[in-house]
Amino acid sequence: MTMAENDLASTPMLGDLVEMPDTGPALAAALAATGRTDLIDAVNQASERLAMAPEAFARLAVRRFCERAEDEDWVQVMGTIGRDDRPGAALLAAILDRAVKDVGAL
Repeated sequence: MTMAENDLASTPMLGDLVEMPDTGPALAAALAATGRTDLIDAVNQASERLAMAPEAFARLAVRRFCERAEDEDWVQVMGTIGRDDRPGAALLAAILDRAVKDVGAL
């Protein structure tokens, strides 16, 4: 398996993210797969502000997006992930960017 194939195989899809437990290595790996240390730091800060584990925050953010996103929100994230070779990681990053901003607005 090439490095690109390995990266793709380890990148979670939306269904995987929704089904992951609130804690554990799988969700932590999904966060790391975004490759965005700034976002991981922001998730850590937001989750600390809400007194929850970062993985629980990430899973809640995914769940809330799936349940509450408007059509326009989906169009925006689909455009973002359509330009990325790791769509699962790009989707998670887009959702977490929104969730972190929401926590900052509290």
